Amino acid sequence: MNKVFSALKRTQIVRVLVIFLAGVSMLLSTACSSTPNAPKVSGEGSYTGGAPQMEIYKRVQPNEGGMNEYSNVDPRANTSRAEAKAKGLVDNAERNVRRGFDDVREAPDQLGKVVREGGRNLNEQAQQTTKELQQGIREGSRNLSRNARETREGAANVVQDVKGRTNEAVRDTQRALDNASDMLDSPA
Repeated sequence: MNKVFSALKRTQIVRVLVIFLAGVSMLLSTACSSTPNAPKVSGEGSYTGGAPQMEIYKRVQPNEGGMNEYSNVDPRANTSRAEAKAKGLVDNAERNVRRGFDDVREAPDQLGKVVREGGRNLNEQAQQTTKELQQGIREGSRNLSRNARETREGAANVVQDVKGRTNEAVRDTQRALDNASDMLDSPA
């Protein structure tokens, strides 16, 4: 058995050593096999001296003065729906302003109307709340009197029940005393 364990230990050490050496050799062969790509130098092209070179490409956006002298909105984006919605909101706001006051001097009168109407609404709500409160008080007092009546009736029933049970207990006690006295009187 010891021979088997020692053989296994040796094979594991050998395997680890083989794997380590294979990794090192792969690393060295990869690192040393090729040279880095060096820029290729050719005689083509020309040097223009101090003149800046212009890239030739098709412009998509015109210069508008935004970030980097271009518009901040992608020219391919369809913004017609957003523009239509914005126009609708502006028109709606203008209609609301026109609907308000034709003259600023009318504002106090219209404000007074709003206050009077609010006061009337407040008065109506207060009256409604008062009516509801009175109705609630009436129902509460009816409930209270009904509960008191039921309590009186229940108390009377309890008194009758206690009275009956007390009489029954007295009779049972009397019977027990009679039985005890009969047992004492009779010769055994």
